[in-house]
Amino acid sequence: MAREVFDFLTESLLWDETRVGSVYANCTEHELRDELSSYREHCLGTPVATATGLGLAVSARDGAPLTNQLVNRSVAYFDEVLLPDPVFRLTDRLHDRLAMPGVDDTVPRRDLAAACREMQSLTALVALGRVRFVPSSLALEPPAVVPLLYSDTGFVERVPQPLRRWFYDRARVRKVVVTEGQERLVLSRGVDAETCHIQVDFGQKGFVSGYDHMRIVSFDDDDRTVRTVLAPPQDQESLTGWVESSINRAAGDLLGDVLSQAAAAQRLNCYHLTTCPVTAELLGIHLAGGTEGAHATQANLALDLALPVLDAASPEQLAELVRREPGAFEQFALELKRGVASLAGCTTTEELAARLSDLQHELANRQVIEVDRCIRRTMGRMKWDFPLAVGRVSLGVLGAVQGLFPLAASLLHGGVELTSLAKDWNEHKLLPGYFLWKLEDNGGKRP
Repeated sequence: MAREVFDFLTESLLWDETRVGSVYANCTEHELRDELSSYREHCLGTPVATATGLGLAVSARDGAPLTNQLVNRSVAYFDEVLLPDPVFRLTDRLHDRLAMPGVDDTVPRRDLAAACREMQSLTALVALGRVRFVPSSLALEPPAVVPLLYSDTGFVERVPQPLRRWFYDRARVRKVVVTEGQERLVLSRGVDAETCHIQVDFGQKGFVSGYDHMRIVSFDDDDRTVRTVLAPPQDQESLTGWVESSINRAAGDLLGDVLSQAAAAQRLNCYHLTTCPVTAELLGIHLAGGTEGAHATQANLALDLALPVLDAASPEQLAELVRREPGAFEQFALELKRGVASLAGCTTTEELAARLSDLQHELANRQVIEVDRCIRRTMGRMKWDFPLAVGRVSLGVLGAVQGLFPLAASLLHGGVELTSLAKDWNEHKLLPGYFLWKLEDNGGKRP
């Protein structure tokens, strides 16, 4: 699925630069929905292959796109990086769902244009096979029909006992009001006696839960139908119970989403990456007592490693240099893995920070300076030795043609010198710092 789905999208009107630039001003709602529907169908009909080599799957739950800095670090350390497909995420709006106040089901044109730009910016890395977009947001989609739920226990069973206090301590409940134009406004204050809409979050990135209080008007025993109205709870006890059950449901939903993304990464033979500290802490607590493996910790350290030259490069510059210098890139990636693995023996946070700083200096400074010194030394030799060697070879060939001495002898001295220069140059490409040295000067325009 690395290229097939991406290529399908590039042939769509959604990808057209003029349309993206105008935020699809000349496209009808029907055209956009048709294109999104076709893209969704194609994605769901194409199997998602597991990662080849060392893979990383980025959580679709965090919402915001990754920075170039984090993408570049991921590409340097992992053989394949799987990113959530931002266009596929928007196809979720194609479902017919129960109409709720303030819910707009039209195609969000600005979001769609931004999603296409995000994917277009990484085209070079996709073509190189280092990055792949996958429909990982599928596991986060709500049901096609929104159910009305009730629990005698206030949904407390949705949260494992060891995590309940963690969720309750972080829960933020805010009042939501719906305007005459059906727009939902989240207020900074908490709930009161007039509240019938709330938002619950735990400080996480991405989607947060919203709940409406439905007061039962009547219940028909014969056909098992319920008539309800949107209205505030009738008393303080009901209000408290509704808020507590909403916290439990929101906590259960968040935990389910986090675990589903981690499980999806495991199925794809990848390490799981979330950029949200709250969900990372939640996942860590839930997995406490288990073993994620030493390499998972090493992967986190690799993504924390600041390499300014690598971080500042554009995806196009990085992809072009990897394509031109695959051997140099592999040497750099191998050195990066070795360096990060050497941090495994750190026993304290202070020791880890100090060793991490040393590794950053080693990779980003000392090794690059060493390559630069070697290159300058070789360039100096080429300035004087190369013309001399070429001259010797030329004179030797001329002498051989004239029969003054054998061709083999005529090429010996000059050929040895040229071979030595070529060997030195090729050996420089095997130095770990060579890739960053090339990348440092405007995307590898150095000699």
